[in-house]
Amino acid sequence: MDTATSTDDKHSFEALVTLAHKSDKIVIGLNENGHSGEHNSNMVCNLALDAHQVVLFKHLAATEVAGIASAVTMTYLPDIHGGLSIAQVLYGQSSLSGCFPFTYPQHEYQAKDTIWQSQSAEYALKLPFNFGLGYSQMVYSNLTVDSTELRPGKPITVRMTVCNAGTFDQHDPIMLYTAQRFCTGYELELFHLRKFDKVEIKAETAKSI
Repeated sequence: MDTATSTDDKHSFEALVTLAHKSDKIVIGLNENGHSGEHNSNMVCNLALDAHQVVLFKHLAATEVAGIASAVTMTYLPDIHGGLSIAQVLYGQSSLSGCFPFTYPQHEYQAKDTIWQSQSAEYALKLPFNFGLGYSQMVYSNLTVDSTELRPGKPITVRMTVCNAGTFDQHDPIMLYTAQRFCTGYELELFHLRKFDKVEIKAETAKSI
């Protein structure tokens, strides 16, 4: 970064900080460098944001993003109509219902590792697969399993009750995982996604799944 650029950036940041002090809330849009396309999918080996964006955020928050922000949303490539949907969520007109379709690593050395994890592997992730928060609190209860034996041709039925204890209607992704207790020739799997469904549950109601 040369001196001229640094001076321009400093003036710009100072102007933004002045505006921020006059605001009730601050919404900051940050982005990684482009990694779209199959040829770029394996090139992500650095979890850091662009240095200029980090400096901008530090001028506004004086610390790192995940540690000080009240909320962080991941909006991928929202296109020209994405701004309206983001605004509706920020202003409480709708509740977030998306969940991570991948795991976000805690450390950069994990960036190129496989998402498969055994019970003996380190599992200290920043954000796990299926992580997501909405405005309503979802409560799971009354879990029942109709059999303790799983054999070929004899599936097991699992049922539960999901209660929306909040004041927002919520689309909740219900996911069923299993963990291995014994296997031969391979490491035990920590999580195995067996079935999932996304269910709409109205505010202050419950649904049997």
